Amino acid sequence: MWCSVVLMDSVTLILVAYSVITDWLSPLYCLLLFTYKFLSMSCRKKIFVHLSEV
Repeated sequence: MWCSVVLMDSVTLILVAYSVITDWLSPLYCLLLFTYKFLSMSCRKKIFVHLSEV
């Protein structure tokens, strides 16, 4: 009896943790993607400015 309760608790915990992690990951992934795009864009601007100065 006790074993099955612990098993159910751990499964529930894993499911809750998974849903929380995926909920956290989605905006985090979007943020990372946005940051990467923004950084690459600013880097390209710097390179372009540098090339135009030369």
